[in-house]
Amino acid sequence: PVSMVLDRFTPKATSMGCAGLGDGVDSDWIKTVRIKSELLSAFWGRDIEIEACVLIPMGFYDEEHKDARYPIAIAHGHYDPTWNAGGAFSTEWPDCDPLVDGYDCEAD
Repeated sequence: PVSMVLDRFTPKATSMGCAGLGDGVDSDWIKTVRIKSELLSAFWGRDIEIEACVLIPMGFYDEEHKDARYPIAIAHGHYDPTWNAGGAFSTEWPDCDPLVDGYDCEAD
């Protein structure tokens, strides 16, 4: 037989927010959205909140783009509270674009 003592409690982790700036702190480019899932809450018998990271497209806040529609791209990950869609995020334009400048381009 194996005996086990459960005498420690791990408190709920606080989200860093998707921008990594702290819970409830967004950047100009990355927003954190939280919604209560009624289905998951009913299943687990307690409130379950889903957190999503939204990457804001360049020009989103510009008056000239106020009626623009943007496609959705979903980067599904598990248990990582910061934005990581398979690469780095930068607010700076790259030196070159492989799609425009060809395969010899060395973008970051």
